[in-house]
Amino acid sequence: MRASAFSLCLLLALVAANVASLAVAGRAPELKHEPSLEPKPTPQPDPKPDPQTDPKLAPKPDPTPKPDPKLAPKPDPKPDPKPVPKPDPAPKPDPKPAPKPDPAPKPDPKPDPQPDPRPAPKPDPKPTPDPKPAPGPSPKPDPKPQTPEQSSSQPKQPPRSPSGYFN
Repeated sequence: MRASAFSLCLLLALVAANVASLAVAGRAPELKHEPSLEPKPTPQPDPKPDPQTDPKLAPKPDPTPKPDPKLAPKPDPKPDPKPVPKPDPAPKPDPKPAPKPDPAPKPDPKPDPQPDPRPAPKPDPKPTPDPKPAPGPSPKPDPKPQTPEQSSSQPKQPPRSPSGYFN
C-alpha cells in the first residue's frame, strides 16, 4: 500500500513539474497569454511647448535694474590702497637651499677586463729521455698503466674558448 501511494505522489509531482515547464516555455496554449491581434499604437513623443504661445514658459523680465545707456556710467569707488609693508631690518635667509656638491663619480658601467679564462698550458707528462744512455743493457721502464680517461677511444677535445673569443 505504501509503495502505491509513494508512486502516486511521485507521478503527481512529475506532472506538476512538466506543466510548469510547459507554461514557462509557452507551449501550453491554455496557460499561455495570447497577445491581442490589434496593432499597438506607436507612442509618439510629446510635442515641445512653444515658449511664445505658452504663458507659463514665456521669459520673465529681469528684476535687476539696468543702467540707462544715455546716462554716463558712474565710476566705481576704488578701495583705499593698502599701506606698503616696511622692509624688515634683519635679512631673511634665502629660501632656496645651497647647491649640494656632486656626489663621488659613479663607477664605469663597463666591467673590468678579466684575465683570459683559458687554462695555462700544462707541462708535458712524458719524462724527457736522458741525453746519454748509460753503456750496457739498460732496464726499460715499466709502462705506466693508462687511466680510463686516457684509454677511451675518443680523442680529447681542446677546451672550448669562452663566448666572444674566436680561435
